Amino acid sequence: AGMAFPGFDHAAADPVAAKHQYEGEEVVIVEGLYLLLPDWNLSFDYGVYIDEPIDVCLARLKVRNREIPGLEDVDARVEEVDRANAVVVEGCKGRADCVVKRA
Repeated sequence: AGMAFPGFDHAAADPVAAKHQYEGEEVVIVEGLYLLLPDWNLSFDYGVYIDEPIDVCLARLKVRNREIPGLEDVDARVEEVDRANAVVVEGCKGRADCVVKRA
């Protein structure tokens, strides 16, 4: 049976349902912020959480988001929306099989 995963269109700054489709692959590596949330009904054999300070992640996100044409108020959006999401995601790191900490 195949699997479909959502993706993110950075140019539009929006998620895209079933952007990535897989059929018959033995190994699929999936990256994403929300994959460890308990309400995701995806079955993974192994989960890894990259433990980076939220402020570092948000600073990098601001740099990336400034490259999106037409996206306004990047700093405010990151602080209001993305910081709250990052806190939720950080709360799920205990669900990971492996937590990789910054050296």
